[in-house]
Amino acid sequence: MQCPKCQTENPEGAEVCARCGWDLIEAEPVESADGMRKAGGFLPFWPWFLLIVAAVAGLSLIVPPSEIRLTYSSGGRSTVSRVNTDLRSVSTAIEAYMVDNNMYVASASGDLGVNRRLPTDDPARHISTFRAWTSEDDKFMTLTTPVSYITSLPRDPFARSEGTALGYYNAKEMGWILFSCGPDGDYDVDPLLDYDPAQSNPMVRLVVLHTYDPTNGAVSDGDIWRVKQ
Repeated sequence: MQCPKCQTENPEGAEVCARCGWDLIEAEPVESADGMRKAGGFLPFWPWFLLIVAAVAGLSLIVPPSEIRLTYSSGGRSTVSRVNTDLRSVSTAIEAYMVDNNMYVASASGDLGVNRRLPTDDPARHISTFRAWTSEDDKFMTLTTPVSYITSLPRDPFARSEGTALGYYNAKEMGWILFSCGPDGDYDVDPLLDYDPAQSNPMVRLVVLHTYDPTNGAVSDGDIWRVKQ
């Protein structure tokens, strides 16, 4: 066995170097990780690699990306579908109202709209929606009172405040637009700019700029809408 200090060859099994007295037992190579560290060595590559792989796998179990996608596919998509169903139901009620009254149901915002009880800092309070029926002296009808064209106005599940009604705009008795803020919770539709009954509808501006499309991301810009064409 060769002494690591003076390079002298010593008999096998010698405990100290015959020339310099170096402890040959301490100098023997060891197989344990602790022994390798004492001898100034390093752990092989593979144990470190497997440790990193195990750590990454553990993190993926905590919040797997597929779970995030599943949340939208099972919940968000069904909510979008429900909003579209509500828009169709309300549009049917609006047209039935038109047949009976030769005009479309009134729209309003702020203190006159059905969202008037929302907090003042909620944008839904200031968007155009259905006018509230406040008393017998109003001399006008809504979709629910006094004739029930629809049992109740559907609520927008994507709005900031619970109980928020869908957006609605009566375009001077010539047409209408209904809209939900969509999954991002922001109102992108501007009825005065995005709907003009004198033009072909839906307008290009509405379709290109303010339409929610899930292919752009589960929570992306754009509203969910329906118009009188």
